Amino acid sequence: MASLGDFDSILDDADIIHENKFPAQGQSAREANRFSQAIWLGKAYWLSRSEAHTEKFKEIVGDWISKNPPGGSANWNSSEEASLRAMNIIAGLLYFSGSSRIDDGFLIKLLSLLFEHGVFIRSNIARRRAAGSGVIVCLVGLLYLGLLFFDTREGKRWADFARSELELEISHNVFEDGSIPDDSINRHRLATEALTCAFVGLTENGFHVSHLFATRLESMFRFLTAATMRDGTVPETAEDQRVFRMSSKERLNDHRDLLAAGAAIFGIAEAGRAAGGFSELALFLLGGKGFEEYSSIPEGASNTSAIFRQGGRAFTRSEKDFASFQFRQRHGSKDKTGRDDLLSFTIAGKNQFLVNRGSDYSPVPAGREKTRVTIAHNSLLIDGVGQEDLASPDSRGPVRPELLGWQTGDEQDSVEAQYHLRSRKDEILTHKRNITFNKRQRTFRVEDDLLGEGIHTVDMSFHFAPGLRVLDLGRNFLAIEGEEFALMKFQHPFVLEDWNLSAGSDGRGVAKSARVTMEISFPARIETFIFITSSEDEMNYLLNRIRPGESA
Repeated sequence: MASLGDFDSILDDADIIHENKFPAQGQSAREANRFSQAIWLGKAYWLSRSEAHTEKFKEIVGDWISKNPPGGSANWNSSEEASLRAMNIIAGLLYFSGSSRIDDGFLIKLLSLLFEHGVFIRSNIARRRAAGSGVIVCLVGLLYLGLLFFDTREGKRWADFARSELELEISHNVFEDGSIPDDSINRHRLATEALTCAFVGLTENGFHVSHLFATRLESMFRFLTAATMRDGTVPETAEDQRVFRMSSKERLNDHRDLLAAGAAIFGIAEAGRAAGGFSELALFLLGGKGFEEYSSIPEGASNTSAIFRQGGRAFTRSEKDFASFQFRQRHGSKDKTGRDDLLSFTIAGKNQFLVNRGSDYSPVPAGREKTRVTIAHNSLLIDGVGQEDLASPDSRGPVRPELLGWQTGDEQDSVEAQYHLRSRKDEILTHKRNITFNKRQRTFRVEDDLLGEGIHTVDMSFHFAPGLRVLDLGRNFLAIEGEEFALMKFQHPFVLEDWNLSAGSDGRGVAKSARVTMEISFPARIETFIFITSSEDEMNYLLNRIRPGESA
């Protein structure tokens, strides 16, 4: 995480804007239209007092206005994007408050742009029936614009509307355990950061925030804390899902900057420990008072395994390893938002081993669809029917997964869930998955029970993180090499395939997947084992114990 004392880094970010290199290669043009660059230039001005940064800020704002008249470009198609853009422009403008170059003419032009954003968002805001992080972002953007223009009749209406709707939104669509209907952890981060901005904006301006709002937001921070791995990242590939991107060097999967703010606001010791220190984002949101509150938090115990039943996620961990497991109730069968990864899981040690490539982002619609199908997750496909198209046994909607068991202890964690489905041949089938994690032995056992009758085609996929070396050892064994090592033992033959990490993600390149395709008679049990080791010698020792005389 960048710090305010990292002057060179802040000036480097400003140079990216001055040299017209934003968005950088691999970043989507959408990011440029969210206007993170306003903050980067603002920080550089605030530290250096160089008016060159002010002039560049005025230039890029003026250029955007000339190319994007209200309703006249694709950048006026999304109220969520408009909200993020407005919040970043407002934040950037605050840094330039002492500049003599912010003349009345420019200020009128900029405020007119922001007012148009308020009109657009209020006219197009998604209703809470749509559920999820998108409507939360829209409401928070409208709240900020309402506070900015609070002396006007429209501004006051926007603020009052956003305040009341946010209370309803957090009541209806943020569960008591802190999870939300959106399946992506990065989208959860976006909602958490947006609601934190609302919480701070309201309380600092003397508005009342309900106890329910505060407690649900605190629970959202506890969810993010549970989802954070040893290296500070969360277990999925990411597009840019944050309100304020404070530096070009931020890892988009790293949410410790936001955890620091949550730790300071709510005194969450585990979040403070996971954050690893006070962050620039926390200072930006909370100021010096936030630093004092963060510093007063007592040292917390290590993050522990946790389950979020309403959101359908379990996070199991030891001092060395981490795994996530998804078993959520889906909120629609055709919405294509990644809700086709039932009973999927990820695993990490010192580095990530298994990732859900379905959490990835592609700027091309066809690319997004490829990453959202069931086979793009560490999940299971029966008779070629994607989980998004599965029918429940009563054929009255999508399948309904249920949690069967959860146990956690010092030696071992286990989680089990299942769902029932109606096949194309009108058969009632069940997929039950149990994952057991032996913490001392660093071993994961995955048991897939397939219940019903008949012969069916089953596809299983396992997707490995970019940067890993993946080797087929023969006889259904596979080796994974990174900072640490892992050995996988399959029950059936597999093939290795390439997959591309898209340009919209935090990192690019080609990664590997193992795919198992089989025709089997139900009922059946399929077992897969993953052994994590700290060295290649340890992996070879383990392999020789299982297959005497052989090594990777």
